Amino acid sequence: MLSVGIPAGPDVPDAATLEAVASEVAPAPLVLQAPKEAEMAIGSQDVNGASSPLLASIPADAYGGAAPTTSGIDDVYVLEDAPNEIIDLHAAFEDAETPDEAMVYAVVENTNPSLFDSVHIDGYGGGGYGGLVLDFAADAYGSAELTVRATDADGMWVETSFMVHVEPVNDAPVISNFAGTEGPGDFWTFSGVVTDVDHNVAGMIVTFGGVLADYHVTATVQANGTFSLTDEFPGLQSGAATAQTTDPGGLQSNVAWDWVSPT
Repeated sequence: MLSVGIPAGPDVPDAATLEAVASEVAPAPLVLQAPKEAEMAIGSQDVNGASSPLLASIPADAYGGAAPTTSGIDDVYVLEDAPNEIIDLHAAFEDAETPDEAMVYAVVENTNPSLFDSVHIDGYGGGGYGGLVLDFAADAYGSAELTVRATDADGMWVETSFMVHVEPVNDAPVISNFAGTEGPGDFWTFSGVVTDVDHNVAGMIVTFGGVLADYHVTATVQANGTFSLTDEFPGLQSGAATAQTTDPGGLQSNVAWDWVSPT
């Protein structure tokens, strides 16, 4: 309750004046958070110390209007490496006095930034709305809580939070830098590199095919991802030598190849 001293006497202000006085001394929290019509006790006091309270009603518009409201934002569920997700903020927030396009939106908290390449507000959203763009990081998975604030033209605001869940998927291993080198004689050396964002590549088996298929040879991937096979291949024909591996989850790599032409 807020008390304001009014001098005693015949000229006691009327209710309208008291409302104006009350609006001048209203505490700041009523302005910042969703204001509504309120009553304030304003008392007059005579020289003998006797007081007589008067209730003054403070209308909501004395504070510049109501704060924005929100219907909330649904939680987001996507798979790892998903395309951008765009959330319509105009649909999530509403203000009686400030148009959607004049509201100021901001992400005020993100509990797991590593889940995204970026999280930003697009005023046009690619479709004429205020879009919250979630740009997911490659090969990242996990959960994050995001809090979005909408502020109206009077500086009043409301916030809402939602969860983003990115489920992991098994990424296939990749063979690169695969090449064959001839010599001496019928000996050939085939080597390359295996990478896998989800698994330790050490111990993976590389199977050779193409013109090497009839030789039934394999190579073991080392801890640093490299593999190498040196063997004798009598009667090797010209053609594509291939290499492929499989991760512990059963997902096969690309088929790497190199054209060989024995001399």
